[in-house]
Amino acid sequence: MEFLCLAAGKGSRFGRLGSYLQKCMYPILGRPFLEHALESLVRGTGESGIGGRVTFIVGHYAEQIRSYFGNSFEGLALEYVEQDEPLGTGHAVSLAHRAQNYTEPVTIWLADSFHRAERFRDVRDSPHVHTLTVAQHPFDRDRNERVDVDGDRIVRAWQGTGPYVDIGLWRFGPDLLGRMSGSRADEFRALLNVQAAIDDGAEVGAVFSPEWIHLGAAEPSFEASIREVTQYFLEEPDRA
Repeated sequence: MEFLCLAAGKGSRFGRLGSYLQKCMYPILGRPFLEHALESLVRGTGESGIGGRVTFIVGHYAEQIRSYFGNSFEGLALEYVEQDEPLGTGHAVSLAHRAQNYTEPVTIWLADSFHRAERFRDVRDSPHVHTLTVAQHPFDRDRNERVDVDGDRIVRAWQGTGPYVDIGLWRFGPDLLGRMSGSRADEFRALLNVQAAIDDGAEVGAVFSPEWIHLGAAEPSFEASIREVTQYFLEEPDRA
């Protein structure tokens, strides 16, 4: 199986921390946040030792990720693609697709998000080729991140009005991967291009999560988000 992790962000919400640290490398219980996510991926998909590959889109402090993880992790092959300019998630996915020439669906996640092993399984086993993972969220998130759901399908992936937000775990087939840099707002955003595909008749499935574990979320504050993530792993480490 092919996996893609978007890990090029500058971590502007991290303030001065972002001036010397790649945000996904922030230590949680003595290990980088990203390492917890990779372990969950391995548990959820059973890819260890059987030829799975993770491609990282890297940019800001890319060497921190490369030097820590190298070329393999618990049997997964690791590769790196540079995003020289921060042009958005859609642009990052497009770079990976051009580099790897994917011919099968790819599971994608944002490096500042953590997902339980069962969420990775749910996305892998979704009956829909294209899939977004969503959660209900109490804060007044940016409207761009809100999605509208009907049953197990996404009916609006961009600027929705319902209670769900996209939480950064996706599966895209090659045709959707190929159009990721087509539509642009302030940047090439993946969800904007997913919406364009829905408008053109594409079917996009929904996987539901009871939580959103997001490193560096701005609401209610960055500090509160870090405390929440740390407490998550302290209280029930088996959930990782």
